[in-house]
Amino acid sequence: MQTLDYARIGSKIRNRRIAKNMTQEMLAEYAELSPVYISNVETGNKAVSLNALNSIAKALGVSVGEMLDENDTVPSVVIEAFEDCSPKGTVILSDAVVALSEILKEYLSGK
Repeated sequence: MQTLDYARIGSKIRNRRIAKNMTQEMLAEYAELSPVYISNVETGNKAVSLNALNSIAKALGVSVGEMLDENDTVPSVVIEAFEDCSPKGTVILSDAVVALSEILKEYLSGK
């Protein structure tokens, strides 16, 4: 039987939250959980319950499956780039990532 890597799940929650320019307090409010609980889950100090994970996933606009997917990783350099941005910089960086992704898709499809 495979066990869940709660530290990895917490890291994914943190990464998604940061990418959406949300504070732990904002995520806690949207998910109807306490900020302390969110902090403990993100740091891997507390195992997230299925109900809480469902609430967090909804608040982040992703599925529970995405939170549990071990193949879904965000390179640390991307996370660090977002962490170092102001709120306005985060929006600009997000737009740039989306634009580059579209360019890459076109390039790889041979168009």
